[in-house]
Amino acid sequence: MKHPAPPRPRLVPPLAAWLLALVLTALPAAADEVDLLQELDAAMTASAQKEQDTGERGAAAQFADNLDLTVRLRGAHFLQTAGRDDLPKDTQDNIGELRLEYATSATVGRVRLATSGWLEAGNQQDTYAGVSRFFQDDNRRRNAWEINELYAVVDLGPADLTLGRKVLQNGISTLVSPANRYSPVDFNDPLDPRRLGVWQAALDVPVGDTTWTVAVMPYFTPPKTPSPESRWVSGEAWGGVPGYFGNSQSQFDDFLEWLHFFSSLTRVDMVSLFERFFGISFGGVTPDITTRYDLPDADDPDQWSYLARAKTSLGGFDLFASAFRGPSIYPVMRAELDQPAARVAITVEHPVADQLAGGFSTTWKELEFHGEALYSHTEEGKDDSYLHYVGGTTWSNQSWPARLGLHRLDLTAEYVGESITQHQNADGYFISSRDARLGRNDAVLRAELFLTQEFSLHYLADILLSNSARLHRVGTTWRMTDNLTWHTALELFDGPGTSYYGRWRDQDRVVTTLEYRF
Repeated sequence: MKHPAPPRPRLVPPLAAWLLALVLTALPAAADEVDLLQELDAAMTASAQKEQDTGERGAAAQFADNLDLTVRLRGAHFLQTAGRDDLPKDTQDNIGELRLEYATSATVGRVRLATSGWLEAGNQQDTYAGVSRFFQDDNRRRNAWEINELYAVVDLGPADLTLGRKVLQNGISTLVSPANRYSPVDFNDPLDPRRLGVWQAALDVPVGDTTWTVAVMPYFTPPKTPSPESRWVSGEAWGGVPGYFGNSQSQFDDFLEWLHFFSSLTRVDMVSLFERFFGISFGGVTPDITTRYDLPDADDPDQWSYLARAKTSLGGFDLFASAFRGPSIYPVMRAELDQPAARVAITVEHPVADQLAGGFSTTWKELEFHGEALYSHTEEGKDDSYLHYVGGTTWSNQSWPARLGLHRLDLTAEYVGESITQHQNADGYFISSRDARLGRNDAVLRAELFLTQEFSLHYLADILLSNSARLHRVGTTWRMTDNLTWHTALELFDGPGTSYYGRWRDQDRVVTTLEYRF
């Protein structure tokens, strides 16, 4: 006789906060305060010019001459009081952080050495953890000293060989880039993401207008996620769930960090999942559940990442195509069940995926058009196979604003979608990455009006068309001097309570940033 099941507690969105940031990583306007990658690119360009003037000076002197520093002071005020639940919570309505960014390089013979990174401190709880970890960083916390890039580029004549830790950029789309996913991202603040360097050996071979690239990346770093104590991790009904973990609060907190992708767990408890996916019952007995996070093994070349890419210009089009094989950025979940003993072993893993991507960009008069797509196939059906795509246009105009005494207007609109070609079907795998793959049916809009060359207004909207959840961001950028820039923004969230933006309805905030570049 089957005993009635115990009441079903609800597992709250563990770390769903960062999920949206997968979309926002490629949205420059979503983190308009500082686009770190652009700053680093500009710093490297300036450093290259300085190197031409250094002549035969030693490496130490070149590092000093080419050093670029930026101090960034950032603060945010949340307009609503943070929600409270049974777990400890960082309920501060005001947060602040100070960051010193650096970039420098030197050339010795045919070898160019470069490094970049930052030192940072702030008042957020459970956020900072020390110095960069070599070589695999599996800590979700933000490093107080992040040695983000540390690499050498060897001039081999017909090719350049890059060795070390460097940000790997892929893709061509303006706002959302499905193909730009091979460098890890720090999402401790989902709307201020940081693209991190990845350890690699890469060979770039230019042939005419085409550059061929092959890269090997032996170490996999998962995305960094907000703390369970962060106000980005909303929750209301934790009661009863720790019972599934032997009443061990610390084990439960750790497990929450591993479940940050699985929003489907927000509406059903563990036992219900097993009944739903495996058609079994534990006879009303709460099973003994153990959990494990299985990171790819850096000692196994079969679990390394491999990338091949071609970039070219042809007939007014910028084009790229890439092929990738390696661990997916999205984890999946599998379970091993011992029904008679009421035991369950859950493993979260990053399955190996094969991915093909390509895209284009072209201009016509004042319009720019672009498109990009990525097809992902996971071995043995451990995850969904799907096509993720984006198409959009940008209009830049100076003549119309000039009639009103303004400088320039830029408008960008994109549609982001996804089509699943095969659902997860491997034995024992019961949660796919579907709910993690944001940008399945989104409209993304960005407008920037330059009142003068020094002062601009911007607006960003991300609208999830399937459930009307939405993000709105309005702000200003004022270049006060050649070195000092001030950014302000108002970030607003809305949507159904089960949507990502809906869970952040209490996270509306004002953000202001001052940055000084030496």
